[in-house]
Amino acid sequence: MTRSAVRSGIAPPLPPPPSCPPNPQLKRTGRHQKLKHIAKERLQETGWTSELRSLLREAAFTKLSNSGGFTHRELVGAVMRQARLKVPESIRAQLLLQIKSDIEELNNNSKLK
Repeated sequence: MTRSAVRSGIAPPLPPPPSCPPNPQLKRTGRHQKLKHIAKERLQETGWTSELRSLLREAAFTKLSNSGGFTHRELVGAVMRQARLKVPESIRAQLLLQIKSDIEELNNNSKLK
């Protein structure tokens, strides 16, 4: 990420946690995209995305002043844990319930066929 990207507030998208790949059924039916959309909207509503931008800016300026440069991977690594911890519990619970509901519905539909 360049200094101008940091100053302009452009935050790179966070990759999914490596230990939690998307459910193939949810992905195949398009529900995965729906869940991502819900998560994005809710995170924006709660101000999480603004907090993330601030964390990224702070980490970028710290790394620039300490070492003069950094990679995207280093920057994401510096804030990933904090960013995940700042996700409001209400959003986690809402998404978990929606995922469980979607998977149950898909399993019930596949049993009927």
